[in-house]
Amino acid sequence: MISANNLFHNFNDVNDKILVHGTIDGYFIDDDGIILFDYKTDFVDRSNLELAINNLKKKYAGQLSLYASALNNLSDKKVKAKYLILLSINKIVKVD
Repeated sequence: MISANNLFHNFNDVNDKILVHGTIDGYFIDDDGIILFDYKTDFVDRSNLELAINNLKKKYAGQLSLYASALNNLSDKKVKAKYLILLSINKIVKVD
């Protein structure tokens, strides 16, 4: 459970809690930290690939941030990079 205002800024009561359920697709740990990745099967419009990829990065940034927060709390190492693996176009993109 996390504070609702961590996810939704219109929650003013810090006592409101939300249960977040999800599964991290994968991560690996090296000497410098943790690299997190998540597989996505979304359709990607190839006619404007850059826009489509940017939209997917925005769509999933919150999810990856939650996963990164969970890993940061469980490990002495910190997440140093987050990636989406876009299976429909066979690309890996970094999410800031």
